[in-house]
Amino acid sequence: MKRTKVFFFCGYYILCFFVLQTVDVKAAYIDPSVMTYAIQALAGVAIGLGTFFGLYWNRIRKTVLGPLAEEEKEKESDLLEFSDPKTGTVRSLHEEKASPQAEKKPGDPHFHNAMLLCLALSFLLFFYTPLNLFFTNINEFRYDLHAFGGWIVLLFLIGFLLTAAVFLLFYRLGKKPFLFLLAFAMSALVAFYVQNSFLNGTLPPADGSPVDWNKYTLESLQSLFLWVLSIWISFGLLRKNRRYFAIYVRLGSVFILLLLVCTLSISAYFSHGLARKQTISVTKDNLNMMSEDKNFIILVLDAVDAHAFSKQLETTDPEYREYFEDFTYYPDTLSAYPYTTTAIPQIITGQWYECQKDYRQYFADAIKTSEFLNTLRKENYIGGMYDSTDFLYDDPVMYQYENIHELPYSINNPYSFLMDELSVIYYLNMPYPLKKYRENAVYHLQTRNAGNPRYFEWYNDEFYRYLQETPIASRSEKTFKFIHLEGAHPFYRLDKNLNDIRKTGNPDYYTSLEGAMTAADTYLKKLKEAGVYDNSVILIMADHGFPDGNDCNARHNPLFLIKGFGEHHPFAVSDQPMSYAWLPEIYQNLLEGASGGEVLQYDPEQENVRRYLWHDYNDFSYMEEYVLKNRTAAEEDALEKTGVTYSRTPQK
Repeated sequence: MKRTKVFFFCGYYILCFFVLQTVDVKAAYIDPSVMTYAIQALAGVAIGLGTFFGLYWNRIRKTVLGPLAEEEKEKESDLLEFSDPKTGTVRSLHEEKASPQAEKKPGDPHFHNAMLLCLALSFLLFFYTPLNLFFTNINEFRYDLHAFGGWIVLLFLIGFLLTAAVFLLFYRLGKKPFLFLLAFAMSALVAFYVQNSFLNGTLPPADGSPVDWNKYTLESLQSLFLWVLSIWISFGLLRKNRRYFAIYVRLGSVFILLLLVCTLSISAYFSHGLARKQTISVTKDNLNMMSEDKNFIILVLDAVDAHAFSKQLETTDPEYREYFEDFTYYPDTLSAYPYTTTAIPQIITGQWYECQKDYRQYFADAIKTSEFLNTLRKENYIGGMYDSTDFLYDDPVMYQYENIHELPYSINNPYSFLMDELSVIYYLNMPYPLKKYRENAVYHLQTRNAGNPRYFEWYNDEFYRYLQETPIASRSEKTFKFIHLEGAHPFYRLDKNLNDIRKTGNPDYYTSLEGAMTAADTYLKKLKEAGVYDNSVILIMADHGFPDGNDCNARHNPLFLIKGFGEHHPFAVSDQPMSYAWLPEIYQNLLEGASGGEVLQYDPEQENVRRYLWHDYNDFSYMEEYVLKNRTAAEEDALEKTGVTYSRTPQK
């Protein structure tokens, strides 16, 4: 018995230490807050104390109450007893003889523990995991809890019934297979809980980018050690002492369940996760409506790198010169930010985000105060902003754009939504070596489940189909269009003809880039067919560059093509340095009639210093300033730190 206790407590406290270790949370798609970790840690301490008192309660009670108990034994009892001549048993005078019908067999404690374990396991996987992901990343999802909460409840109920049915089946098969399943399920509960809550801080960004899982060796070893330890505790206790095993299953299930309920409740409260979201929606309305007078079009192709475009232009895709005749290409262009979320507002408004205020408030204020947008308003341009992910801001300023309306959010395909949720559940709870089989799970959940046929979707193939099905129409009012497409952004799935080749081919960055160019070329042809091409300013650009092998080592060199009003000439390439910091001046000059090759007055003798702000993915509370001095944006290691930083939180 003593050896069993030593075995149990060694394993248990190793696991507690493993759970309560400090976690270095890097920026990823998931944002587990400090509050969440504090809740988990305090509840973990409660688990340890609760288990300790549970196991040692009898010893504590005897130590404290022992003398009183001995005194009670020495007192003579006044209870009258007699021997029953029929049965030979000693019975109390006041004892009522139980009838045979009233005798009941005690229930199997292991089966009761199994049902409790089913509840905790199902709650963790099918209820806690999807809801906690939503609450801690609430601004990353279009829909609110009211749109999908019922489906999560259904998923939880189905999960609980199925796991309970499996346990019941094994219970019928015999005690040994049933206890084996019980031990394995308890191991899984502990491992899933620790993996989900404490070991996911270094997950790669969920932006569809390909992941090099070889970089996660340490995380893989941690996950495997966690599973080995959890299995060792469960099966070791089952083999050595079933009483302690039953206590472990019962207390472990109860405390983990209570811990999850507590964490989820607090996450919901602090994120305002139960509130209805504003139903501001970006639709396709008037995407095909262009002006007979003047049009100003900004077409952003996400993650198209200038170096990669130049490589294709000179090697495999020389027809790009035909696609973009009348345009001037600036390969030496420096973007403002490395990621979409900060890059898009700067491209539209020309205003920098320097951590001076809440990001969402910055975006709304920048829309109101942008010199470029205010000029468009003064000149009576009717605006439309088409972006499926970056305009969901609860501010009346957004309703001035003709395609942004209030529409109720809903789940367009419940089956697809639930399948995506199951993929996310797998991804967040499984050990690192197995996560790679669902590495795009969260990206899919974020991008394809808020349904309404009027919504604008940024996918290249959807835009292409829209152009095929919807001819360009014209009107008299001047028109401004900002259109953000998938471009060459991962994950890769399309070929040059915008066919999904994931099952038949091997899509990569360059096939995605070719598909993006096809979508852009098709759009230009449609404008020409409708007779609204010549009276349009068109900028075809990327929000940021994209690293690809040894071609470039950062995200600062985006595609940048410009055509002015009435411009006609062969495809031109300019070696003039460009910077997105100069976009307001470029826009103004284009409105005033400048050509794509003369949008800025540039003195080659003047010192060329361009600014760039770096931040981690999905974390723009801390930024570092870089400059590019008298070097080209395509050069490796050309950026230099200035030492200037911007932060809304104390630096680490």
